[in-house]
Amino acid sequence: MASFPSQRLGGSVRGCTNAWKLWEEIVPLGYRGSYRRVSAYLRQKRTSPRPVAAQPPAPRVVTRWILSRPETLTEIEQLRL
Repeated sequence: MASFPSQRLGGSVRGCTNAWKLWEEIVPLGYRGSYRRVSAYLRQKRTSPRPVAAQPPAPRVVTRWILSRPETLTEIEQLRL
């Protein structure tokens, strides 16, 4: 069960929180589990902590990268630019 909704959520229904809609979409694709399992799976996904996203660089930092000579930037700064 855990892999089927994961595969389906990785596709066009990423972020779907409607268990009934998801269940209706995956049954024709071959899922034989119950609506209750899909509902429990989505409940777990809703309550699990979201991954921490990296903060984008500040506009001032990006401006410095753009206006600096490339040879004065560190390798990491060049990659981020």
